[in-house]
This record gives sequence, structure tokens and C-alpha cells, in this order.
Amino acid sequence: MNREKELKAVEEIHQASLKILNEIGIKFGLDEVNEIFKRMDLDKKMEEHSLQKNK
Repeated sequence: MNREKELKAVEEIHQASLKILNEIGIKFGLDEVNEIFKRMDLDKKMEEHSLQKNK
């Protein structure tokens, strides 16, 4: 594979990962971490970010 094709493949994987995170979200295995995210209101901030991106 040449360098250009490799970079394109990495970008496609990255975009697919972002789509999955945007549609499904993320939850960590430690309740403590999830509580930190809730306290920081990151769920809402991430949702707002994805809405802005999709405009």
C-alpha cells in the first residue's frame, strides 16, 4: 500500500469512529468516571457539539 492509500484508510477509520461515537456515545466501565462526566455536563456538551457539526 502506498502512503496516500494508507492515509486515506486511516482517515476513513477515523471518520467511522467519530460517527459511531456521535450516534451511540460512550460509557466508561468505571462508575466514578461516568459520574465525573455527568458533573462536568459533558453528555450535554458532546450532544451540542454533534448537533452543531451536523448543521
